[in-house]
Amino acid sequence: MLQIRKRKDSPHFQIKGTIQLPNGSFRVRQSSGTADIKEAELIALKIHKEVLDKYHGKGHSPNYSFRDATIDYVNSKEYIDDSEQGRIRFLNKHFGSTSLTDINNGMFVSILDRTKPRIKPGYYNRIRNQLQSIRKYGLQQIGDGQNITLPKIYQRKVEKKKPVFLTYLEQEALINEFNPILKPLIIFLCYTGARVGEAVSLLWENVDMDKRRIIFWKTKNGDFRSIPMHDRIYESLRGINRERSGPVFLSTKLKPFSYLTNRNTKPLDKTHTNAVKRAFGDRKKFTVHNWRSHWASTHALIGINDKKLMALGGWNDPRSVSAYVNLNPDQLMNDINKMK
Repeated sequence: MLQIRKRKDSPHFQIKGTIQLPNGSFRVRQSSGTADIKEAELIALKIHKEVLDKYHGKGHSPNYSFRDATIDYVNSKEYIDDSEQGRIRFLNKHFGSTSLTDINNGMFVSILDRTKPRIKPGYYNRIRNQLQSIRKYGLQQIGDGQNITLPKIYQRKVEKKKPVFLTYLEQEALINEFNPILKPLIIFLCYTGARVGEAVSLLWENVDMDKRRIIFWKTKNGDFRSIPMHDRIYESLRGINRERSGPVFLSTKLKPFSYLTNRNTKPLDKTHTNAVKRAFGDRKKFTVHNWRSHWASTHALIGINDKKLMALGGWNDPRSVSAYVNLNPDQLMNDINKMK
């Protein structure tokens, strides 16, 4: 098992440990060459895989492990976001040495219940889906036409949440609760429907003020998308008076959001929660992530069809759009009265 350690005299993480082989062992003592713990962990996984490949040949070890499958899976991807990296690290910590075909539902449930006893069904399913994606990819690598069936891992039932949206007056009241540093970010979320991670990781080089275009290169589904810039976003970005390089949006401390490095949005979440309380008291719950639902519902109301919503919002499945859109009878009253 390889371990990641930080030395006081070096900014880079060190990789140490011993890889067991049938006729002995292979000792690893080397620098990862990176100060990023996530990159160091992926490098350690790759080293482990390379050692086994050298011993057993490229055809994979006789007991193809989940760690082997993970390396093949990671190497096949052009980009893996922070949330997926976190799930991969968790899964390899508990299943890394386990044979790919030995992982079953009972084993998975036992580990999740023991390590994350309060886990919500939605997050449970995301970890499960990550496990399945790696297992299926690994199966393709070792299958070679063999009829191999993986034990099923079952999802948990998720209670459907009603999408949240604001009226225009509520929208403006909430936006006005933010200080001049954060207000451009909130306006951006409101008028693009972008995921929070996409917004806070947006760089100035991907914003074309002349053509009024915004490009998201790193997205949840791995596909880049280019969208037009709403007039209000344009005016908001024009009002940012600082050097236009690096991240477009900064925290109140004028530093990049920690979301860029470790997906920790608690400071932003807390600031947003406080703004909602100032605007609505206890009458309404609306998180920073609800701007995406608000945007989708608002655009559906003005007649934007699902196909356009998918392109603008970065969805691959129409069902994903419907999960974010909320149209209640009061909102639809004007539409039904248009019928002569």
